[in-house]
Formats: sequence, structure tokens, C-alpha cells
Amino acid sequence: APIVSFMGESPAVDYNFFAVGQTYDCEKRGGNANDLCAQNLQQSWSVIFELANTEQGRQQLAQAFRLCKVPQDKDDGMRLALWLSNALGFMTMGSYPYATSYMLNGEGILPPYPMRVGCAFLNKQRFTDNMMLLQNVRSAVAVFYNYTGNVSCFDINAEANNATQIVDELWNFLYCSVVFQTFAQNGNKSEPFDMFWYAPWNATQTAQGCFDSYGIETRTLWAEINYGGWAALNS
Repeated sequence: APIVSFMGESPAVDYNFFAVGQTYDCEKRGGNANDLCAQNLQQSWSVIFELANTEQGRQQLAQAFRLCKVPQDKDDGMRLALWLSNALGFMTMGSYPYATSYMLNGEGILPPYPMRVGCAFLNKQRFTDNMMLLQNVRSAVAVFYNYTGNVSCFDINAEANNATQIVDELWNFLYCSVVFQTFAQNGNKSEPFDMFWYAPWNATQTAQGCFDSYGIETRTLWAEINYGGWAALNS
């Protein structure tokens, strides 16, 4: 359990630990042929955000990612990026040396080292054609979202299957109530670098989002107080 990933730790937790871990899984040191997978993924975010600013660009996003619906505004561009990031997170957490249904909650199977399978679409070249880049990002995350091979189009508001959707809602409530982990992304702005866009940790904003979604006050230090963090490990 991630008992040292909460606010109130001493020494303090590195807020972008998860983004760094995902990046590691997409680089040569994480078992890939080279670092191109992480580099191409990092390049893709700015392309997505730029295209999301115009109607023509959003049409291109729908085409590249084979979306069921055309994104309506730039906010949908961020939803698309978060949807992609969600798959990368599950593929990282499910990075076992054997096939498993764990991350798909028993309703499907991910291959051994699923991130390496996804990265195979992104580690052959540094893409200069934006549409080709995005299409290969789509193929990478399809390891998670299209584990059946039968998905004709993708819904950026949906999980991989119904069971995963339910677990996602339960986890979000648990996170917002007592398991308030710190998640940030440095991108390429500061060390430790990661392959995502810049999104610093903001506890106040995150807690407000929880209140807006569930109407509950987040107990930001509950996990540290109850689990003990580093003190529990050192006792």
C-alpha cells in the first residue's frame, strides 16, 4: 500500500512520484528498446491541446483517436488527455511479467508488461507528422481500452469496461474522503522530469473538486495520521 504518498509526511513525499514512475516504465531503463516512447508521449500533449482550440483541430482529434464523438471545446481536449493518461496509469500499475485480469477487474486480460506492448507503437521513430503521432498514441492506449479488439470507437468519458467504471467511481470517493494521495506532473519544467504536461499539485483545488463532485470535506491528513507514514515503516 502507498502509505508514504500522502501529505504530512516527513520527509515530504515527492508530489509527482506517480508521473515519474509512469515515465520510467516508458523508457529504456523500464525495459523498453529506447526512450522514444516517453519522448513521443510528451510531445503528444501539446499537439492535443493545440488542436483542441479549433473546430478543425477537434475534428482531427476525433479522426486520429477514432472517437465516438467529436470534442466540443478545449475542455474536451483536456478530458482526452486525462483519458489517455488514465490508460497509461493502469498499464503502469499492471506491469506484471505475466498476463492478468487484475487491472480490468476480471472482465478482460492485459498482456505481460502491457506498457511495453503499448510502447512498441511509439519506440520506432520520433514522429514529425502529428496525425501519425496521435494515431500511434491511440494504438498504445488501446492495449487497455480495446483489450477485446472489438471496440469500433472510443468514448473519452468511459472506462475500459463496466466493472472498471464502478471501481473507478468507488476509488474516486475513497480518494476524496480519506485516501488523499498527492499527484503532480512536472513535465519538462523542472526535475524530476516526466513525460506529461505541467500540472503542479494543488491540495486546495483538488479538495474543492472533491467537494463539488461528492459534497464531502476531504480529510487531507487522515491517511498520514492513521497509517503513520514513514514512522510506521521505521517502527
